[in-house]
Amino acid sequence: MKHYFLNFLKKSDLSVNELFSSLILCSLMLPRIVNSLAIGLFFIYSIIIFFKYKGTKFRFTKISLFFISFFVICVLSLFWSIDLTASKEGISRIVSFILIPISFSVNYQKIRPLKIFYFFSYFTFFVALLMLLKAIINYFQTKDYHVFFYHNLSNTISDLHAIYFSIFVSFSIFLLLLKDKNKLDLVVTIFLIPFLFLLSSKTVIVISFILWISFFKKNFLFLKKGFIAVITLLLLSSVFFKERIFKEINNSNLIEIFQKENFGWQYKWSGIGIRTLQIRTFYELLNEDDFMLHGYGYNAVREKIIKKHKSYKLYSGMVGIDFHNQYLQLIAEVGLLGLFIILMIFMLSIKKAVTERDLLFFSFSVLLIFVCITEIYLARQRGLVFFVTTTLLFVYGKKIQHKIIKYNK
Repeated sequence: MKHYFLNFLKKSDLSVNELFSSLILCSLMLPRIVNSLAIGLFFIYSIIIFFKYKGTKFRFTKISLFFISFFVICVLSLFWSIDLTASKEGISRIVSFILIPISFSVNYQKIRPLKIFYFFSYFTFFVALLMLLKAIINYFQTKDYHVFFYHNLSNTISDLHAIYFSIFVSFSIFLLLLKDKNKLDLVVTIFLIPFLFLLSSKTVIVISFILWISFFKKNFLFLKKGFIAVITLLLLSSVFFKERIFKEINNSNLIEIFQKENFGWQYKWSGIGIRTLQIRTFYELLNEDDFMLHGYGYNAVREKIIKKHKSYKLYSGMVGIDFHNQYLQLIAEVGLLGLFIILMIFMLSIKKAVTERDLLFFSFSVLLIFVCITEIYLARQRGLVFFVTTTLLFVYGKKIQHKIIKYNK
C-alpha cells in the first residue's frame, strides 16, 4: 500500500503536504463528511510527523496564531454565552480554525501553492460542468429556465451554496488569468466566466470584475480567441442576473424598512432589504443589551434575533435568519476582540500580498473582505476552511513562485 502511495505521489509530482492541501480544498465541493475526513487525516499525519522525527518543530506565523486565537476567544465565550448549547454546537463546527493552522505549522515544507490551486481550479471546472449538465436535464423535465441560475444550479452537487461556489469559481478564474495559458486553460476560463454570472452572486461578480479590469486587462487579451463565445454566454447568463437586479431595486424601500413596525407575511423582500433589516436588528439589540465588548457568546445570538423579528411580525420564513454580515455577526457573538482578530488577518494578508506583489493573494483577500459584508462566510465549514487553508498556503508556500502571480507595471 505504501509503495502504491509513494508511486502515486511521484507520478503526480505532489508532496504529501500538497496532496493533503489539494484534498482539503477539492473536497469542499463534496459532501461535508469528506472534507472533515481530509482535515482530520492531515492533522493526524502532522501529529505523527511531529512525534516521529525529533528535529520537527512547530513554525507558527502571525496569521496562523491569529486563527488559533480566534478559536480560543470563541471557546472562552462559553463563560458568558446566553445560549450554552448553541455555543457548544457552533464551536464544534469551527475546530478547523485550530486544526488546520497546527497542521501547517508542522508540515510547512515542500508546498507549492500554485500547483495546489491549479488542481483546485480544474476540479472546480469539473464540478461546474456537472452542475450545468444536471441543469440541462432538469430543464427538459421541468421546462423552467430558473434551473440554470443561483441556488437551483449550485444545489445539484453536494447541496453547494451559490455564494460559496461563486467564490471558488472567481478564485479559479483569477488563477487562470494569471498563469501561462494553454488551449485547455482558454476553454476552462471561457466556460467559468459566464458560469459565474449563472451563479448570480452580485457581490462576487461585481468585485471580481473590478479586480479583473484593474489588474488583469493585459491578461484578458488571451480571451480574444474565444471572445464571441464569451460574449454569447454572458448575454445568455445575464438574463436572470438582470431579473434579480430589477427585483432588488423594485423591492428595496430602505427608509421604510428602518421605520416600519409591522411587516406582515405579504411584505416583499429583496436581498438589500433583508440586509437593511438586519442592520436595524443589530442596532436595536445593541441599544438594548450593549454587547459591543464581549458579544452574546459564539453562535448564541439567534434567540435574540428571533425575539426581535417576532416583534416586527415578519413571516415565519424570515424569523431568526442571521445578520448576513460577517462583521456584525462577529461583534454580536464574540465582541470587538473577535472582530479585531479577523480584521488583523485580513490586514496582514493584504500587507503580505502587496509586499510580495502577489496579485492572486491580493485578489483573494479583497474578494473575501467584501463578501463578508453581505454574507456570514466564516461560520460555515466551506467558507472557513477555504479561507483558512488558502490563506495559510499563501503564507507558508514557497516565496519563489511562478512569475505569473507577480504584477509588473
